[in-house]
Amino acid sequence: MHAGTGGVGLAAMNVARALGCRVYSTAGSAQKRSLLRSLGAQAAASSRDTDFVDVLASRTGEDPCYDHTVQL
Repeated sequence: MHAGTGGVGLAAMNVARALGCRVYSTAGSAQKRSLLRSLGAQAAASSRDTDFVDVLASRTGEDPCYDHTVQL
């Protein structure tokens, strides 16, 4: 998820983790990415450029940029 350290991002991360999901996120600063990892994100990449695509693809083995509808 983008902007993982915002209010909505943090709430979404908590819900996702409660549902057993692995969370991969982005944030603008190294300090915020560190916070995301300390809160349980599997990986946190920079939201300031498009390198997050390569970072997250290397961690998951999948293309992280897609639209996906989840049915619960």
